[in-house]
Amino acid sequence: MNTDRLLVGGLQCWVLALFIAPADMVIRPLGGQAHMANLLGMALALIWCVGIVAPTGRRPGSVHLAVALMWVATLAAWVVLARRGADEATWNGAERWVMVVLAFSGVALVMADGVRRLDDLHRLASTAVFAAAVASVVGVVQWRTSWDPSAWLRRLPGFTPSGDGVDTLVTRGQVGRVTGTALHPIEFGVGAALMLPVAVHLLLHDHRRRTLRRVVPLMLCALAVPLSVSRSAVIVAGVAVGVTVWLLPAIPRLTALATAPLMSGVVLMAAPGTASTITTSFLAAGDDSSIQARLDDFELVGALVTQRPWWGLGGGTYRPTDLFEILDNQYLLTLVEFGVVGGVLFATAALLIPLHLAARGRRQAVSAVVRSLAAAGLASSWGAVAAWAAFDAWAFPRFVGISALTLGTLGAVSALTPTEPKEISSWTC
Repeated sequence: MNTDRLLVGGLQCWVLALFIAPADMVIRPLGGQAHMANLLGMALALIWCVGIVAPTGRRPGSVHLAVALMWVATLAAWVVLARRGADEATWNGAERWVMVVLAFSGVALVMADGVRRLDDLHRLASTAVFAAAVASVVGVVQWRTSWDPSAWLRRLPGFTPSGDGVDTLVTRGQVGRVTGTALHPIEFGVGAALMLPVAVHLLLHDHRRRTLRRVVPLMLCALAVPLSVSRSAVIVAGVAVGVTVWLLPAIPRLTALATAPLMSGVVLMAAPGTASTITTSFLAAGDDSSIQARLDDFELVGALVTQRPWWGLGGGTYRPTDLFEILDNQYLLTLVEFGVVGGVLFATAALLIPLHLAARGRRQAVSAVVRSLAAAGLASSWGAVAAWAAFDAWAFPRFVGISALTLGTLGAVSALTPTEPKEISSWTC
């Protein structure tokens, strides 16, 4: 049990680092992916590899398969890259990608194999929503005052900026859009959107905390979506929340539908001007240069895939020569970097397996609480499916971290025993 508590504590530290520690602050000698959350994720991978959380008496499951497929795609593309040769910059990109996959694997595997109690899963979920809410508060302060509280967080000893710095307040139309502690407003908004299903689950089932302490983090995460002034964030939030409401039991679903206009009004009143700017950006999408650039990407991707059709250029190695060659679509970027074969493997690991685990978790749930947690995972997974189409999601550490958190949680849910809910009856409705 002490080992379990240490693992949960380590995962909580990782979650706090993911949302609160600025991702642009790295240990420079270790490379551009050596930010705090990634370093902790790689430490968790080392812990798993030495066997501290080896699943006793448990066969490898879907999470292990997902991680294995991800590594097959990564290493196969690496071998192809080595055979054809590459310059130093390309190899640096490939090495940074390996760090990303290693950290992802560590979090997902330690959660799936090391978190054995629903109580601990809720503790991690509460920490994640709390951390996301704190990141939202940073964004609110940036938006209201143009002062950046994350400047204090950038004073971490040993960490330095990875590049030219992050613009914490930029504009779209006449409205400022903020980054919080993320690398970009899109990452800030999408990250908060993916946490909304978890926040709704805790609102319904976390009876250890007062209602206000459950509602405020939910509202703060919701507020981050319009503050990002991002079409991608709005789309992901719409998918994630829509699936969440659809999967709710009848009475909570009716309550959610009845209160949705009020909640939306409160959020938009707290961020005046953002609603009209976001609406205008959707209506003017046909004349938007960014939309046209996304459409032009298909021709570019076709040419690149023709050159390396099966295993691609290599994970993390695509380097656009100008802004118009940036692939704001993770499906296309995966196809370019991993090819047809590797891309299918990677998409199966990152998208299809979480969806399968979540759907199975709902069907085989041992209680209403577990069913609700699996439904939250399913909603977040569908949000990730939408996010892949909206931007280059795996280029942003917060999205990758949330994906690992979701996969690991669903793996842990699938391993819960029928007696588990009796041990934590305080969580039941």
